Amino acid sequence: MLGLTSVLWGACALVVAERVGKAVRSPAKDTLLSPATAATGRGRGFAVHEAMDQVGALLGPLTVAGVLALTGDDYAPALGVLALPGVAAIALLVWLRARVPDPVAYETDAATPVSEAPSPVELQGSRLPRSFWAYAAFTAVTLTGFATFGVLSYHW
Repeated sequence: MLGLTSVLWGACALVVAERVGKAVRSPAKDTLLSPATAATGRGRGFAVHEAMDQVGALLGPLTVAGVLALTGDDYAPALGVLALPGVAAIALLVWLRARVPDPVAYETDAATPVSEAPSPVELQGSRLPRSFWAYAAFTAVTLTGFATFGVLSYHW
C-alpha cells in the first residue's frame, strides 16, 4: 500500500499504522512462540526466530533496491515485491492448519511444570556468570547511539 500512495500524509499514516500493528502482534507472537519452543528449548527457539528476523531485515531492503534498479526507481513494484513473503506466510499458515487441526494436542499437560525457577531467597548471594557480563557490556557498547522509532517519533 505504501508504494501506491502519492501523498506524504498517506505514507505517514501507513508507517504509523504498521508500527501500531507490530506493537499489537509482538506480544501475541511471543506468547505463541513460548510453548511452541518448549520441546526444543526456548533459547534455541528464540535464536531461530531472531535469525529469521535478521535474514528478512537484510534481504528485504536488498530486494527493494534490486527491483528499484531494474525498474528505474519505480517504488510501486519495488514495494509490491514485499507482499510475496506475506502471501507465503499466509499460505504456510493455511497449510499448517490443515495438517494440524488441533494444535492443543501438542501442548504439554498444564499440571506438569515445565521448569521450576529458583525462589528469590535461593538467588540471594548467587552471582551472575561472567558470560552474562560480557554480553551485557557488548550490548551496551553496540547500542550506544542507537535511536529507536519511539525515541525519534517522540522528538519529531
